Amino acid sequence: MAKHSVAMAKKRWPIVLAAFLSISTVTVLLMRPTSSDSCNIKNFGGAQQDNQISSSVQIGNAASSPLHFMKSKLVLMVSHELSLSGGPLLLMELAFLLRGVGSDVVWITNQKPGEPDPVIYSLESKMLDRGVQKTTIRSSSTAMDEDMSALVLETLSLPGSQYQTGTRNQPTHILRSDLKFVIRLWQAVIYNNILPLTHTSDITIARAKLIFCIMQQRDVDIATLISDDMHAIVLSKPSKSGTVRPLAFLGLITEEVCRAWRCVARGGVSRRGGVARGGGVAQRRWLRRGGEERRSGAEVRRGEEKRVVEEALRRIKMPETYVVHLGNSKELMEVAEDSVAKRVLREHVRESLGVRNDDLLFAIINSVSRGKGQDLFLRSFYESLQLIQEKKLQLPSLHAVVVGSDMDKQTKFEMELRKFVVEKKIQDRVHFVNKTLAVAPYLASIDVLVQNSQARGECFGRITIEAMAFRLPVLGTAAGGTMEIVVNGTTGLLHPVAKEGVIPLAKNIVKLATHVEKRLTMGKKGYERVKERFLEHHMSQRIALVLKDVLQKARQ
Repeated sequence: MAKHSVAMAKKRWPIVLAAFLSISTVTVLLMRPTSSDSCNIKNFGGAQQDNQISSSVQIGNAASSPLHFMKSKLVLMVSHELSLSGGPLLLMELAFLLRGVGSDVVWITNQKPGEPDPVIYSLESKMLDRGVQKTTIRSSSTAMDEDMSALVLETLSLPGSQYQTGTRNQPTHILRSDLKFVIRLWQAVIYNNILPLTHTSDITIARAKLIFCIMQQRDVDIATLISDDMHAIVLSKPSKSGTVRPLAFLGLITEEVCRAWRCVARGGVSRRGGVARGGGVAQRRWLRRGGEERRSGAEVRRGEEKRVVEEALRRIKMPETYVVHLGNSKELMEVAEDSVAKRVLREHVRESLGVRNDDLLFAIINSVSRGKGQDLFLRSFYESLQLIQEKKLQLPSLHAVVVGSDMDKQTKFEMELRKFVVEKKIQDRVHFVNKTLAVAPYLASIDVLVQNSQARGECFGRITIEAMAFRLPVLGTAAGGTMEIVVNGTTGLLHPVAKEGVIPLAKNIVKLATHVEKRLTMGKKGYERVKERFLEHHMSQRIALVLKDVLQKARQ
């Protein structure tokens, strides 16, 4: 009888298993949330959208990814460089998300160092491993070899002419008086439509090469030249005399605007100082510097042309801007939530830095540059040590860690930081760590993150949400994206930018060093905030909404 029961059980267990799997499947289907396909949302980082996203169930395969509709689509990503800065790293992360759903991703960068760079090599290898195709568009150089230099001079200038040279005897320009008549005509065309200058007294090497290519009927990428020059004009600063480079292509721009809106800018074309200016508003050359409008060139002609073109400009619709908050990767969250891994990393890093386990570490993790505020952070750290000494507080030893150093380049700013540390005699309290892709070990080993970006602050600040995932409080500047991430007094403390923030940051350092419970509570609250709105699947859904909106408008 017992044998018979066992035999029946063996026959029945496949049926029971099948029934169990069927019930599980139905349960999963019932639990799946309904997805929203609305493309009218513009605030892709708002609280309402975050609540909707955080309540969704995420399943780790391409079919269930919010980006699944991007399968087999070709995505082109353009970056000015490949580096550890925020922009390229964000694009790389987006590229990996798209590759995960089957998109074809091509990455183009127009900057590549002349010498091998281990960081760039590491990033390129990472992209290739994930199937991202990468290509480089090398920017053209103005340098010429001796044969080319002689050929350009012979083509453009009168017999017997010579280059004007700089301090290193390198050719810098050709005098206008030495140019052939036809070259002067081309010079005027180029200065007014391609590579503008405030005067036409001579011709620079870059412009000489362009005219040479035109005369030799060689292919020239005019669009790239115009784009690069407009970028240079935007970034240019006034000279000591107040002279600034003119805003490019006003005649061309106003003509196209008027043509688009079926209106005519009367007044013809006038020439003053060798520079052609289209009638009316084309003569307005306004450059903003610090909120003040400065006029360059001829007097503004007031009349119908000005009114017509300004009205046309007002009617031009600017491209939409989408704000998308980022999210921590699954890999980083796995480390952040693994107590054993964090303990091992903490012990290893602290041993390498030569600090004890109970010492307090305040770290700034950014590429070392003045805009990231490492200099002001070190001043604040020094002031905090002075405050502790004045108040005779009994605290564990405080240390400052600067992650993102690059001693290979020996930058002036880096040397300033190290000189300050030596002058204040705090070498045993300040530790410089070379730039690295692996930030998790340092997040696991420190007690507080300092996000001290200056001016407008961080656009977002990926390291901020990564630190919060490791249950670290954040001391950040009250500017930019940091204010959208850190809840002041709850997940961290904010301080002003610039020198005004040195003492407040010093006081905040002392405050968190003194109040252990406050420090731990802020870290816990920060972790909860990350889980609610700053994870990878939150970012995927926000990006999906943006791409759906863009694709829908493209179809329309």
